[in-house]
Amino acid sequence: MTAPKPHGRTRIVLDLRQIYGRCTEDGDCLLWGHATSASGIPYAQHNGATANVRRLTWTLQHGMPIRHQQQITATCGNPRCLSPDHLRAKSVAEVHQAMAAMGRYTSPVSSTKKAIGRRKNSKWTIDDIRAIRSDDRPAKVVADEHGMSKKYCLQIKAGKAWRELENSVFGAVR
Repeated sequence: MTAPKPHGRTRIVLDLRQIYGRCTEDGDCLLWGHATSASGIPYAQHNGATANVRRLTWTLQHGMPIRHQQQITATCGNPRCLSPDHLRAKSVAEVHQAMAAMGRYTSPVSSTKKAIGRRKNSKWTIDDIRAIRSDDRPAKVVADEHGMSKKYCLQIKAGKAWRELENSVFGAVR
């Protein structure tokens, strides 16, 4: 199972039995109990490199490599699940569509709604922002006058913060 490396260490080569041995059952799911990425995707050392355990499991189960531009997803929605019944090979477009259907991606409309919500609680009004944009004095002076950082003042002047929603195509969104 393990082949020695030239400098004396052994390489770990995982098989399905070892992978499933590192999982715990939770209903229909087999949950990976070791290292994961920040988003919960299982990872392990395999053949001298860090490997995505979902992709490795799929390859070992089906005896063929994963096609280009395919991702292995768990239909149960648990990123740690390695159950053979839950793993599916999907195109990147299919994964993006599924994520959007679950509301994981933001749209310009939802971003505008969030901005409107933040503005309701802000200590500045749209009139303050317009005054900042039209003020020709140095950004540090304007920022101090309005109680904000120079960086934020520059972002407002550049139109990167506090965009004019009334003039945008999303301005009517409430």
